Amino acid sequence: MAYTTSQLRNLWAPRCKGPWVRISLHGAGKVTVLPAIKDAVLALNQVLKAWDYRTRAHDTGAYACRKSANGNWSLHAYGIAIDLNWSTNPYGKKLITDMPRGMVNDILAIRTNNGKRVWGWGGNWRGNKDAMHYEIICSPRDIATGINPRTVRGGSALPPAAPAPKPAPKPAPKPKPKGVKKVFLIQARGKDEVYITDLVTKSHVTSRKNLQVFQFLLKSMGLEPKVAVLDASFVDSIPTNTSDPNKLKTIAHIINSIRGK
Repeated sequence: MAYTTSQLRNLWAPRCKGPWVRISLHGAGKVTVLPAIKDAVLALNQVLKAWDYRTRAHDTGAYACRKSANGNWSLHAYGIAIDLNWSTNPYGKKLITDMPRGMVNDILAIRTNNGKRVWGWGGNWRGNKDAMHYEIICSPRDIATGINPRTVRGGSALPPAAPAPKPAPKPAPKPKPKGVKKVFLIQARGKDEVYITDLVTKSHVTSRKNLQVFQFLLKSMGLEPKVAVLDASFVDSIPTNTSDPNKLKTIAHIINSIRGK
């Protein structure tokens, strides 16, 4: 699909706001453009190098927050158009240019990785000719797929495309402790410390830890911890490695009451 200039304005809006990037071209010219088209400009520059077409500093440019002669906003205001050596490639009724036609064709042959043509040339316009002028004629989404180096003369000097990331291998599930079916965390009300206990296998080991740390560690082991919030005085009275059957029975009763929650 070929976009009209009006559509390109909408696709690349807003105008005159940047951010911008400065790129040196073959010769002495430098251009200020939208960062999104940096690789497209570098591809064009590879063609300039291949043909040894040297830009001049005093009559080469790109971004300018201005309107065209017809009163509409120029694509230069969007940072997606460049002008090369305008004193020898002037705007006018007749095509006047010092650019080799083969070089122009090579620039127009540049494609994105999804097959879209990247550059249009003002020398091919139906009305007045603008031989100095090259403009992006595809969408930001097309440009984002990258420049296909096989379509760029001298493209071996382009930055290599980033390889597609390989999917991360799935970690092997950590085995659950033998005999443990469910783990409960006993938290003292109003405190951020917990006891860990396994009442399913009738063993009882307690340890004070931060609640979030415990929950993370248990989940990493494939366990879904339940939390029982008890009175602080009761929890504080539980000694480490307690085997008091009455306290275990009370804890078990409270935990059993939340099994289905």
